[in-house]
Amino acid sequence: MAITLEEAIEEIKSGLTGNDEVDRDYLVAQKVKYLSTPISAAVTREITRMLYDRLPKDGDIEILGIVED
Repeated sequence: MAITLEEAIEEIKSGLTGNDEVDRDYLVAQKVKYLSTPISAAVTREITRMLYDRLPKDGDIEILGIVED
């Protein structure tokens, strides 16, 4: 049986550490993991939200390079 969006998001959230820098790398890796799944677009939207929440708040934002064509 295929994983549902809710299951995927819970799995992803369970791997977050609370360290924004580490979590950004982890979230990018999770995005790649789900690219070939039927829920890819929905997972990408959720991961993008999670990444946004972990961007530096001091105005020094680094481009993460995870934009798809």
